[in-house]
Amino acid sequence: MKKLIKIDSRIPIPTRSARPFKSMRVGDSFFDLTTPRNLFCCGWQFIKNHKLEWKFTVKKELNGARIWRIK
Repeated sequence: MKKLIKIDSRIPIPTRSARPFKSMRVGDSFFDLTTPRNLFCCGWQFIKNHKLEWKFTVKKELNGARIWRIK
Protein backbone atom coordinates (compact mmCIF):
# COMPACT_ATOMS: atom_id res chain seq x y z
CA MET A 1 0.00 0.00 0.00
CA LYS A 2 1.39 3.38 -1.01
CA LYS A 3 1.51 6.14 1.56
CA LEU A 4 -0.15 9.33 0.39
CA ILE A 5 1.79 12.51 1.02
CA LYS A 6 -0.20 15.66 1.57
CA ILE A 7 0.84 18.68 -0.50
CA ASP A 8 0.51 22.04 1.25
CA SER A 9 0.01 25.37 -0.48
CA ARG A 10 0.57 28.94 0.64
CA ILE A 11 2.95 28.05 3.46
CA PRO A 12 5.44 30.94 3.78
CA ILE A 13 9.13 30.13 3.45
CA PRO A 14 10.84 30.84 6.78
CA THR A 15 13.33 33.66 6.72
CA ARG A 16 16.88 33.13 7.90
CA SER A 17 17.32 33.93 11.52
CA ALA A 18 18.91 37.31 11.91
CA ARG A 19 21.67 36.73 14.41
CA PRO A 20 23.15 40.09 15.44
CA PHE A 21 26.82 39.35 14.71
CA LYS A 22 27.29 42.54 12.68
CA SER A 23 26.35 44.85 15.57
CA MET A 24 28.34 43.02 18.27
CA ARG A 25 31.17 44.71 20.14
CA VAL A 26 33.84 43.00 22.24
CA GLY A 27 32.15 41.68 25.40
CA ASP A 28 28.65 41.50 23.83
CA SER A 29 26.74 38.23 23.76
CA PHE A 30 23.41 36.78 22.71
CA PHE A 31 21.44 33.62 23.45
CA ASP A 32 20.05 31.30 20.77
CA LEU A 33 17.89 28.19 20.99
CA THR A 34 20.45 25.99 19.23
CA THR A 35 23.42 23.81 20.04
CA PRO A 36 26.76 25.37 21.01
CA ARG A 37 28.37 23.73 17.98
CA ASN A 38 25.79 25.18 15.58
CA LEU A 39 26.09 28.66 17.08
CA PHE A 40 29.90 28.51 16.94
CA CYS A 41 29.74 27.47 13.27
CA CYS A 42 27.43 30.42 12.53
CA GLY A 43 29.90 32.79 14.18
CA TRP A 44 32.85 31.26 12.36
CA GLN A 45 31.00 31.53 9.03
CA PHE A 46 30.22 35.21 9.70
CA ILE A 47 33.90 35.93 10.43
CA LYS A 48 35.00 34.06 7.30
CA ASN A 49 32.44 35.68 4.99
CA HIS A 50 33.25 39.21 6.20
CA LYS A 51 37.04 38.65 6.37
CA LEU A 52 37.23 39.82 9.99
CA GLU A 53 39.80 39.14 12.69
CA TRP A 54 37.14 38.63 15.34
CA LYS A 55 36.93 35.74 17.80
CA PHE A 56 33.94 34.21 19.57
CA THR A 57 33.47 31.84 22.46
CA VAL A 58 30.34 29.78 23.05
CA LYS A 59 28.90 28.19 26.18
CA LYS A 60 25.99 25.82 26.58
CA GLU A 61 23.03 27.14 28.59
CA LEU A 62 19.87 25.46 29.80
CA ASN A 63 17.83 25.46 26.55
CA GLY A 64 20.42 26.57 24.03
CA ALA A 65 23.74 28.37 23.80
CA ARG A 66 25.26 31.82 24.32
CA ILE A 67 27.98 33.32 22.14
CA TRP A 68 30.32 36.15 23.18
CA ARG A 69 32.53 38.27 20.97
CA ILE A 70 35.95 38.20 22.63
CA LYS A 71 38.09 39.96 19.99
